[in-house]
Amino acid sequence: MLTKHYCFPGTTPGTDAKDTRYTFIDIETTGLKRDTTILYLIGCGYYEKDSLCIVQWFNDDGVSEPAMLLALRDFLMKHPAPLFTFNGESFDIPYLNRHYELNHMDYRLDLTGSLDLYRMLRPFQTLFHLSHGKQKDWERFLGISREDLYNGGQLIGIYKKYLLKKDPELLHLLLLHNMEDIRGMEALLPLAAYESLLGGQFTVEGFTVSGDSSSANMTADRLCSGDFADQPTFPRLTADCRLRKPLPKPLHAAADFTEKGFSLSDILSPGTENSSIPPLSSVDIDGQKMQITIPVVQGTLKYFYPDYKNYFYLPEEDRAIHKSVGCYVDSQFREKAKPATCYIRKNGLFLPLFPQTKYKGIQTAQKSYADSLTLYKNDYKDTCSFVELQPLFHGNGDRAENTGNGRHTSLANAYLCDYMKDVFISEMKKAAT
Repeated sequence: MLTKHYCFPGTTPGTDAKDTRYTFIDIETTGLKRDTTILYLIGCGYYEKDSLCIVQWFNDDGVSEPAMLLALRDFLMKHPAPLFTFNGESFDIPYLNRHYELNHMDYRLDLTGSLDLYRMLRPFQTLFHLSHGKQKDWERFLGISREDLYNGGQLIGIYKKYLLKKDPELLHLLLLHNMEDIRGMEALLPLAAYESLLGGQFTVEGFTVSGDSSSANMTADRLCSGDFADQPTFPRLTADCRLRKPLPKPLHAAADFTEKGFSLSDILSPGTENSSIPPLSSVDIDGQKMQITIPVVQGTLKYFYPDYKNYFYLPEEDRAIHKSVGCYVDSQFREKAKPATCYIRKNGLFLPLFPQTKYKGIQTAQKSYADSLTLYKNDYKDTCSFVELQPLFHGNGDRAENTGNGRHTSLANAYLCDYMKDVFISEMKKAAT
């Protein structure tokens, strides 16, 4: 077994890598099948002060796999840091654990706190229009260049030639690829900010509601039908947020949610170019600044009581009342409520709340907070609900209430995180067509 050590200046100062002390790990094998191939190279990267150090164990004789596995075990026991990989949860870690088993070694790698950059970045591959999501693709995305020109499949043949010739040039190619994979992972670490974004790690700094609400009078049925022919404008909420980590690249996504019952039609005068019409919803991120734009429904919506059997419907008043009160109403003015007639009306400003959804690794989870909000609909059978703007963004003027872990701020964050994901999913579906 051949062992190599290197040290380089860290390329991502101030990132979580220095705080969390990740151990970067990458392996090279003679194939993908765990039971019929061998391990020929293991590389680990770790921090010492401000330097990224790399250690490599190389199977230079074709039979040193057990020694490599023992060296990795001893190293990880001395460096008990969370693992950082690229597709490691699907390949590297299961492969290593299987080979510990095949070599009758009582040791398994621990995935507690680990981060798989490939899995984390998968949703953003479509958003950034990357045809592939390989490590080198993301390195090019960030403008990172390499000396290494080979992929893992090509290096299998080079390794077999090395075993026959022991050519130092071939050894250099094998070690270089693995070393640059590890250095590349460290350079890609700022991309972990996208996972923080999906986790809702941002704060709402303020919001504005714009548009001539008196003349726009946007109602839920018009918004859902896309009937904007005579609408010069309509109200929108713009939330200004600050991310915990800056994104290494700006990100823009827009949606009209046609597939969810929302539609964007010509809202300006006939002949106006569609390109001049702003989208109903958008997410714009640059560095740590994020702005989310959401259409606001102004008008009257309905709250449907879930236990309709305990209510009467009053046709002349167009509302439902509980039987404990309705029993005093003359029977000719009341009827048994049905699911579609068991409601009361509410006038105000509302924001859309879409059904829970999942697409390519992005999943909304609004159920966790929607139970604390009153949900309104335009019609009983509508899949899209609405929530009042006030309980989400409480306060006077254009500033959101700063309550730390208080109810309003946490609700606003949860809602905006879900809405942002809905915009991303809509953009991804549009890009996939």
